[in-house]
Amino acid sequence: MLIAKFENGRKFYQDNLGHKYQYNLEDLIDVQNYAVDTDAQLRDKLCMIPTRNELGGGIYD
Repeated sequence: MLIAKFENGRKFYQDNLGHKYQYNLEDLIDVQNYAVDTDAQLRDKLCMIPTRNELGGGIYD
């Protein structure tokens, strides 16, 4: 489960391990936005964190 949070005027999602994501892939609007956001997809492809939550898209370091 991801929790929506706001920091410095920006919305993001955080999982129970503290990883932050740009998108919640349980939300249809976020799924559509993630599908066209190549930067977020690239961050996920390059992510080396084994505990990354698959429900989060566009992981932040």
